[in-house]
Amino acid sequence: MSTLVNQLIDLGMLVRDTAPEDRRAARLWLTKAATQRLAAWRQTRIELVAGAIAGLPDADRQALARALPALRAAAGRSRRGRGAMTAAQGASLKGDQT
Repeated sequence: MSTLVNQLIDLGMLVRDTAPEDRRAARLWLTKAATQRLAAWRQTRIELVAGAIAGLPDADRQALARALPALRAAAGRSRRGRGAMTAAQGASLKGDQT
């Protein structure tokens, strides 16, 4: 982890400082350049997904639209759980019935 952090600092994407409440801990902050790069990446991703969806037949786009509430709920749970997946969830994704 520290190698990646150091590389991102060297690239000007992160700034590290010492946490005032615990001098043993480091805090990491995105730089303006990193924030701009992330925004550009997100915009590109939006455009790619929108283009892919636009190329689908109407029935498939309607099916995706009907699935959106469930996808939003799943994404919300994932963010709250920091994306952690239990063994049972992983098994259900793979179709395992054990």
